[in-house]
Amino acid sequence: MRRDTRFAGTMACGVVLAALLVAARSAEPPSKKGVEDTKPARDSKQVDFASPELAKLDVFVGPWNVTENHINAKGEVAATAKGTEEIAWTLDNHVLRRMYITGEETGPLFRASGMLTWNEAEKKYCGVWFDNVSTAGPTVLKGTWEDETRTMVFNAEAMTREGKPMRYKVVERFIDDETRVATTYRLGGEVVKVLEVRYQRATPCPSKLMLVPGQ
Repeated sequence: MRRDTRFAGTMACGVVLAALLVAARSAEPPSKKGVEDTKPARDSKQVDFASPELAKLDVFVGPWNVTENHINAKGEVAATAKGTEEIAWTLDNHVLRRMYITGEETGPLFRASGMLTWNEAEKKYCGVWFDNVSTAGPTVLKGTWEDETRTMVFNAEAMTREGKPMRYKVVERFIDDETRVATTYRLGGEVVKVLEVRYQRATPCPSKLMLVPGQ
């Protein structure tokens, strides 16, 4: 039950979710050992994005330290886990990739991978979130970005093992360029806060993370 709400974290809490610093393709071929090589990315002003909406996501890019707090029915912190998240552009700056991991110090280990892009037809940010715990497919997210508050608001839907839908709202807000907080609420008969994830940039802004070579 603890992991049923962990798609956010993100995109989550991702939410599924504010504008990032850039990544660029490496000019060198991949390592012969299969290790992904990285280089400092270009300045964000030199990067071509498919739309202005995608450019707004550039503030998310980079390595982050994560502290996640799981909230119980009384509104109290029931469990805490620490970890990291790495966010980078891929597929020619069309898709934002999030790699999330917590529990390395305390266990059990939780891993998740999310992809986010702009859907011009729906005028929304759309994404998916996979993890190493769920057994009923990915969490699907659709969100909007609020410029004034620097906040991404996602509506997310996942499935239980029994095939019942679970709906969430994830509010991911930038406190400043180095800090963002994602809060996940479970929807249904009432709105219940279940998770809060705090992200602290691991290297000072404007650090940049390389996209996956060859993508």
